[in-house]
Amino acid sequence: MGTVGDESAAALIEEATLLPHGPTRMALAEDAVRSADASGDIALAYKARMSVLEAAVFGGYPERAIVAFGWLCATCDREPERFPQSRTLGGFLLLEVDLLWAYKWVVQNTPGFPQISRAQIEATLDEMESRYLRQGFSTRPVSMNRAWVGMELGEPPERIAEHFERWRRGPRDAYADCEACEQNFHVEIQRYLGNWALEVEAAQPLLHGEMSCAEVPHLTISNLVMPMFEHGELEEAARLHQRGYQMCCDNRDFLAEIAEHVDYRIVTGDVAGALELAERHIAWVAETRSGRRRWRWFVTLGELFDRLDDGDPKVRLPAAIAPDDSRPQTPRALSEWFRERADELSSAFDARNGNHSVSTRAIELRARLR
Repeated sequence: MGTVGDESAAALIEEATLLPHGPTRMALAEDAVRSADASGDIALAYKARMSVLEAAVFGGYPERAIVAFGWLCATCDREPERFPQSRTLGGFLLLEVDLLWAYKWVVQNTPGFPQISRAQIEATLDEMESRYLRQGFSTRPVSMNRAWVGMELGEPPERIAEHFERWRRGPRDAYADCEACEQNFHVEIQRYLGNWALEVEAAQPLLHGEMSCAEVPHLTISNLVMPMFEHGELEEAARLHQRGYQMCCDNRDFLAEIAEHVDYRIVTGDVAGALELAERHIAWVAETRSGRRRWRWFVTLGELFDRLDDGDPKVRLPAAIAPDDSRPQTPRALSEWFRERADELSSAFDARNGNHSVSTRAIELRARLR
């Protein structure tokens, strides 16, 4: 018979899985970890941290996912028979989320923190590949993640194309992403390579509801809004904006994608609408620990405040991202302040990446709103 702590942790895990992703689910999963640790039941502590990992990845708390993942890796390696890193049936049916699957979630989030070195990120990818090979699984997901990470690190297009081709050639097995996620990956690769026609073609099954999952087509639609506008597809851009924002607006994991919708309102001259969206999500910007998501919003906020004057309604800035009280709070001053913060993060990412890809991207994002 389990202890009170065991029963409490198990109940918290079960309750968390029934909730949508967000702060309440995150808090319950973390409560489960504390309860499981107090009980001394390592198996329950493992299950609780898997719950934390999923809640963090899909609820917009990637830093907490990375911490939980480190504990899970150490536990698997210390007791591999008790905590196998792979839980599949015949190599083609995933019985439950396991360590090898979790690698995909975590690796994609590591580049979002400039304090995580490029060497650490690449070592994590190499370790992921090594674990997949030792277990006899396809490295198709590894190639996908090398491409995702490579795009974040600003690798040359030809290098990304190499990862993409290895992904295409890799057989699907239990650890392949769902078809919708893979199709969205195809879309993002074509954007990075500058192939607009192929990007639109790849997006069609997602735009027409032929494929979907928990995050797709949310990501696809939102990230197509501004490219559609820039290519003169104005009606389609407006339609995708309305559809995509509604799909993303309730989950802070889509914070970067929501910034795309703010940009759309800015570029179409709806500054009041952009201000409304910014104020609706500004608390999430203040709370996120992801440098990438903060950077993305700081670029947008710098441009938004540049379009306001002293007579416009003021955005109520959370203390965590507001200038100190000694600085003027005029729109012009706030625009400059957010641009400075964005440029600081650009420099930090560039130093980590060993190139100027993030500062170049900031210039591009600003230019498209001019």
